[in-house]
Amino acid sequence: MAGVANVFEQRAWLARIWSNEKRASLVGTAFAIDKRHLLTCHHVVHEAGATIPGGRVYLDFPLTNKTGIWCTVLADGWCPTPAKDDAQSAGDLALLKIDDGLPDLAPLPLRLRKSYAGLAAMASPSSTRKGMPHTARSALWLALSGCGWRRPPRPCCSQDSAAHPYSWKSWKGLSASS
Repeated sequence: MAGVANVFEQRAWLARIWSNEKRASLVGTAFAIDKRHLLTCHHVVHEAGATIPGGRVYLDFPLTNKTGIWCTVLADGWCPTPAKDDAQSAGDLALLKIDDGLPDLAPLPLRLRKSYAGLAAMASPSSTRKGMPHTARSALWLALSGCGWRRPPRPCCSQDSAAHPYSWKSWKGLSASS
């Protein structure tokens, strides 16, 4: 488990997203979910200049010695910011795929939470009746299903190794090695 803590502390999975304008400015962050894909917010890629799926954004990895790279916003992960009258917990997600110049990314080490009992905000027995998920995996699928994504045939997170206890296995046809 010391390897997981080290990967997390290095934050090699953390990326900064820059605007596509002539005078580039920092607009947000993303995190690597596998070696070729990053997850961020829809409003971040929109502000960066990618207003439709297929748009490109430039990002870098500030806590590593990696140079900046271009990523394409995938239609599969395009989930716009909720409109004023929509449920505010739905949407605002974007999935990015690294175009080329593949850096050696260390994905964010995701883990399943077995219980929220120790967290005051979720300790209420009625929390599951109010829609609070039991696990991080449930919370992730709650967010993804809000965007109309279908559950992949395999679980999205599964135990892999001590270094990466939970890694992405499927994202609507994409695998960690694609």
